[in-house]
Amino acid sequence: MKTIVYSRDFEELEIRPQPAIEEYRRLIAEEIQSWLTRPESLAERPCPGCKGNESVLAFEKYGLNYMQCAACGSVFVSPCPSDALLTEFYRESRAARFWRESLASRTLETRRKKIYGPLAEWISGVIDRHYPDAGTAIDVGYHSQLLVEELSSKWAFERVFVTNPAADIECRNLRSRGVELRPTPLAQVSQFGPADVMLSIDILNCISDTDTVFQSARSSLVPGGLLMMTALSISGFDLQVLWEHSSNIYPPDRLNLFSSEGLVGAVQRHGFQLLEFSTPGMFDVENVRRALTNNPDLNCARFVRYLVMNRDADALHDFQEFLQRHRLSSFVRLALRKV
Repeated sequence: MKTIVYSRDFEELEIRPQPAIEEYRRLIAEEIQSWLTRPESLAERPCPGCKGNESVLAFEKYGLNYMQCAACGSVFVSPCPSDALLTEFYRESRAARFWRESLASRTLETRRKKIYGPLAEWISGVIDRHYPDAGTAIDVGYHSQLLVEELSSKWAFERVFVTNPAADIECRNLRSRGVELRPTPLAQVSQFGPADVMLSIDILNCISDTDTVFQSARSSLVPGGLLMMTALSISGFDLQVLWEHSSNIYPPDRLNLFSSEGLVGAVQRHGFQLLEFSTPGMFDVENVRRALTNNPDLNCARFVRYLVMNRDADALHDFQEFLQRHRLSSFVRLALRKV
């Protein structure tokens, strides 16, 4: 099983400018009360990783309870809004519109160069190694436009179906050859198969029924087809240290924070072969340093505080590489094969 290490050549604030991301989270805090926390719209659910039914309250954010699974350690919102309601939120809310029209647009080229270009390189590299004849792909993730544009320049797919339920809004300017926008619920994407590749970028974090991602892949992919996923994991250094104080944990974008063990369990439960599990995240250490700088009274282990506040840039860079190498960063990439 492969893992990847990357060196950082940019700052997180280049892709998430602080005033804009704070405004986005302010809008979420306001709107989530009216959209997603009504008792009649919430339902209890088991752990999305191991399906365990035993969990304890980890913390609360914006009126929603984050539970921690007693078996695998995954953290998830329960009771949780339905996927139909979440789709409505991502299509219609002021927060979603602000993301599309302001925050995303002002960082467009930076995200293309620093995030989606390298992501497309990774995807095309996995395809080249494991399924070089791939001709058809289904993309089920949100925020697909830049990824599909970059991937189209690196891999000659005959057809790409962009199927997330907001594709007609998010990707309306997408003009890449062979790409079709087909906004569709996850449970229905198999109508666009058989496909050689399915892309599930960050979608595991923001849906209620995560099993539908794997089930849709199994019903859509040809035998030997590839499922490539990214997600934020609660096993990562910054989320473990900061926990409920992490600015990267917020609903509805982060409803599910699988542990590494929960992710592997879900992969095995759905019968996929794990080709790559890597955590090439670049900002864990910086996220902790920034949080402690902004809130010096934050409760934190003495060693962690000493490390991130007193060691030089070389030490922090080396420690981030250690996290990547040993799958301890919070950003996870998975390459899976249908068997």
